[in-house]
Amino acid sequence: MKRVVVTGMGVVSPLRNTVHDFWRGLLQGRSGIAALDDIELGKLPTRIGARAVGYDTRDYFDHEEAHRMSRASQMSAGETATIKELVHGSFET
Repeated sequence: MKRVVVTGMGVVSPLRNTVHDFWRGLLQGRSGIAALDDIELGKLPTRIGARAVGYDTRDYFDHEEAHRMSRASQMSAGETATIKELVHGSFET
């Protein structure tokens, strides 16, 4: 049998961007789906979606770094950096 070691957890989602807040939102049955009213999304064929709220690229990257990456890459790399900085803590349900 192979062993797996989880060294950290992270999340970027419409239910917030910490594991604790995300988990709490799931347990409360909340949905991250909402109306998309941003001008930049006006060309999409849908008016609803699930945006990752509270995620600010500037918390992780300078302007030049962020400009070279897609938003999905920014979120993934930013969350990975956050996990590396975490000190062991508790995860309560």
